[in-house]
Amino acid sequence: MDYNLYAERIIKDFLRLQDGDALSINTEDIDFPFASTVAKKALETTNVTVKIVVTENGKPVEVTDFDVEDKNPSVPRRMAMLRLKHVERSITNEAVLEAEVEKDDLASLQKLGHLADPIVPGRRISVPWCVVPVFEDEDSEEARLFKEKSLDGEINNHIKLTDYRKSYMEHSDMDLIHLTSDDTDLTLRVPARISFIGGSSTLVDGRSYINTADFDRISFALDKDSAEGFLKGTAFVFGKEEEAELKFEKGVLSVIKGSYKLKKLLSFDEYLQKVGYISLRDKEFILSLGGSLQDSIDNILETQEEIPTYVNTSIYSLKVHLNSKISVSYSNFSGKTTELIRRGFFLD
Repeated sequence: MDYNLYAERIIKDFLRLQDGDALSINTEDIDFPFASTVAKKALETTNVTVKIVVTENGKPVEVTDFDVEDKNPSVPRRMAMLRLKHVERSITNEAVLEAEVEKDDLASLQKLGHLADPIVPGRRISVPWCVVPVFEDEDSEEARLFKEKSLDGEINNHIKLTDYRKSYMEHSDMDLIHLTSDDTDLTLRVPARISFIGGSSTLVDGRSYINTADFDRISFALDKDSAEGFLKGTAFVFGKEEEAELKFEKGVLSVIKGSYKLKKLLSFDEYLQKVGYISLRDKEFILSLGGSLQDSIDNILETQEEIPTYVNTSIYSLKVHLNSKISVSYSNFSGKTTELIRRGFFLD
């Protein structure tokens, strides 16, 4: 992967940095070299000191300043934040590969991707921010697909298409979604007045930016108690890909086919056995059990008591990848049914 080009994409296309933006980069020590590349590139645009915060298990352990060489630096006008997410070549440590991970071993669960983002009352997003991957294995399928999407010069076309799809869904008055394929028949309720996440984000002052490397994926919260039907999919459970067949009745999960490890993970929390949110893009459909998306909650929460009852508040998460040829239709509050996706592709 051309990391100089990647750094430019982050600065110009994702965060869309401007003169005077004070960028802060959070990274693990292993990705400090790439963070330094981004910092040096950012200085060319912002002309303001860039901070790199090295973290370990989510806690800051070291801060390095990259200063402006120009004798006349710009006046800092706004913060911008970037987090580099390290994607390992393979997970080999014993705590990951064995089913001995306990629910209080949060560091290992975070590395495995089994921790959900917390719902934080009082949180305000008022600055451009973004989370992007740094791949340990540049030849992996995940890295290849990301490179094709993000570094092929067509990034703005991908963003425009995703924004169009998101706008359509926001105005659809969506109530229920129905997912069907050869091995899935599942109905889920979409809460009223939620936000759809994907494409570009806009601050209150009108400035837009991209907050995720998965900018072409549209994600939104689900009513945690609404799942009805069955599905077949794959999930990484304690570091290994496994097949699973699941059934929901009135929101309650039962495992039709799944390993001991899957059942162990699901036993961590009763809410991990309920849906949290769903993510859609052409040929990729992910149902997340546990957790939820705070950005999808269409009101600012001041206290824990204000969290809507539909929100899944589990601290754990399990992502289930569904059939890539799935079809999706939705019904609105008037009962009208509309086809949205046919055999894996949006009907734009």
